[in-house]
Amino acid sequence: MEAAWWKGRIVKAQVFYPFQKPQGDAGAAAGTRFRDIWIPAMVALAVLFVVLMARRNWMRQRADRAGAFHIALASFLLHAVAWAGRFHPVASSDVLDLFTGAVAEWLLGAAILWFAYLALEPEVRARWPHSIVTWNRVLAGNWLDAQVGSHILIGAAVGSASWVFFKAVTIFFFKTNEPSNWDVSLGYLLGARHWIGAHANNANNALGTGIFVFLTIFGMRQLLRNPILAALAAAAIFALAQGEVTGPDWWLIGLLYGSVIAGLIFVLLRCGLLATISAVFFLDAINGMALGTDWNAWYVPASLATLLLLIGIATFAFWRSLGGRELIETG
Repeated sequence: MEAAWWKGRIVKAQVFYPFQKPQGDAGAAAGTRFRDIWIPAMVALAVLFVVLMARRNWMRQRADRAGAFHIALASFLLHAVAWAGRFHPVASSDVLDLFTGAVAEWLLGAAILWFAYLALEPEVRARWPHSIVTWNRVLAGNWLDAQVGSHILIGAAVGSASWVFFKAVTIFFFKTNEPSNWDVSLGYLLGARHWIGAHANNANNALGTGIFVFLTIFGMRQLLRNPILAALAAAAIFALAQGEVTGPDWWLIGLLYGSVIAGLIFVLLRCGLLATISAVFFLDAINGMALGTDWNAWYVPASLATLLLLIGIATFAFWRSLGGRELIETG
């Protein structure tokens, strides 16, 4: 186990399981080479096509410029809140340099989503219009729409089920008796500021994941000419890109990630972008909870706050999905 402290508090910890130790396994080496060589190459190629598609849509006035601006602005603000949550202020002029560098990162992240949405939205509108119906309602400010609530609720259920499936498989099939949660983040547990920042980072990650999964499926569909094969290829790419796909059990870990990602892609294609963003947010947020039998432990308040947040979102979405109807209608 590796851990880091700052002013007497744990700020980072990572548990290394036996299957994560470097082994001379050809499959693991191939997975590492895929991540280190092919993934950056594919990203660079995708960036080129995104810029060209965005320029074409902009010149032909097909792009949703207002929607792209709103997404970029949301990404910028979420980046800022996330940074404020994990930043450690010190009495030094170097803080200004750190802030300037952080603002540059926020602008870059916002610009990437801006370009991606300009390139993607017209293609999605032409081929999968049902997948962005509720998303467009959210961009238009119709947060209380019944279908918006139902898609958030569907995403919450899929994200929660994916987490349960992931944990069940890792506990029962890997060579350890400990909870196999090597992705847990302690950023939620260090105080209210860190908790807010961690969830802002989750929301920004969910927003970007939904859009880039759409972009990957579109690219694969153009190459393979089949939506099912495109979805499977996208799931395989995202699974192999995970850093945990290594060691002698790399194929099993890759299959596990591929199954979860394939489920998210299925939700995306069936229900749309909003449900996928909701699923990713719930999946990441649940993975930040640390609850046990000791209810006086230092990590319990933040974990309970996360649990109440997710229950509150799901309850509100369920209430809005009713569309003003009674929960139990009488004859």
